[in-house]
Amino acid sequence: MKRIQNSHLISEAMTNFSPLYKRVEDVSHAYWYRREPQKRLFASEWFYRIVCIKSSKKWSCFEVDVYAGVFPLWNRQFGTHQLYRATGLSNLRVGSSSILMEDEPYNHDGTEGGTRAALLRIVSELKQYADPWFAEAEQQGRSDPLVKHGLRWIHDRLDEIPPDIMGQIESAFAAIDHKPWDVIKNVKHPLLLTQLRDELRHFGAEKKVSTWQRGEHSILALDLFRYAQQLKQDTEQKDRPNR
Repeated sequence: MKRIQNSHLISEAMTNFSPLYKRVEDVSHAYWYRREPQKRLFASEWFYRIVCIKSSKKWSCFEVDVYAGVFPLWNRQFGTHQLYRATGLSNLRVGSSSILMEDEPYNHDGTEGGTRAALLRIVSELKQYADPWFAEAEQQGRSDPLVKHGLRWIHDRLDEIPPDIMGQIESAFAAIDHKPWDVIKNVKHPLLLTQLRDELRHFGAEKKVSTWQRGEHSILALDLFRYAQQLKQDTEQKDRPNR
């Protein structure tokens, strides 16, 4: 049997889905395609969109996951947060976070025709289910009052935030066995962390945000610092002279 070049067929399928999605080459064990945030006339996007296609030649199937968020790379964790979310394409089709094992993979017979048919189904479901999900993620992030308030707070203090802030935070988490918010005792800039966490709490209480949003205060604060670090590193890279 002729060996099927899945990478070529997947590339064709993703171009059919949208030419805006480009292959992320330095990711292993899957085919990642990412769309950069798009510049619009009135309201530019700020979420990246990622389609992750895993291929199994042994079992003749594909599995597809989708991610939307402010971070250009996905940590492969599923869930919904205010600055990012990720799930399986099959979950979107079924409309549930919990699905049967047989509902997850996109099976094919191992032939080129069967592989193309499976990828055609994936493209169809990306358009039908993932596109609205991506748009909803962007809209909810943009309209969330806590996110908007936190972003203003971050931008107002961007000069104060060290470019390695997340490295400090992650090292501090490891040092105290990942106990939430005891981390501030081991970071050189604890005032910024406590200020942002408390600011989000107070603002959320004042605006009467949902219970789910209140439960996200700590995660959102850390994600905002991760986003700030990304902004600072991007700025440093742009300012670095070309050699």
